[in-house]
Amino acid sequence: MDDRAAGAVMITISIVVMLAYIYLVFTPPPITVMGDPIDIFTLKVMGLIALATIFGLLSWIGYTLITSPRPEPEELGGGED
Repeated sequence: MDDRAAGAVMITISIVVMLAYIYLVFTPPPITVMGDPIDIFTLKVMGLIALATIFGLLSWIGYTLITSPRPEPEELGGGED
C-alpha cells in the first residue's frame, strides 16, 4: 500500500469514528452497555483512552530518561587550538 492510499484510509477511518462518536454522544439510541446508557459509556471509554494515552506517554518519557546514558561533560576553558 502506498502512502497516498494509507493516508486516504486513515482519513476515512477518522471521519467515520468522529461521526460515530458525535452520534453516540449527542443523539444516542436507547441502548445500555454494562448498565450505563450508550452516551455515558462512550464518554467513559473516551476518557479512559485519553487518560491512558497521556499517562502512557508520560511513562514512556520517564522510562527513556531513566534508561538513557548520561552525556559526557564538556571541558570548559582554554583548550589547545
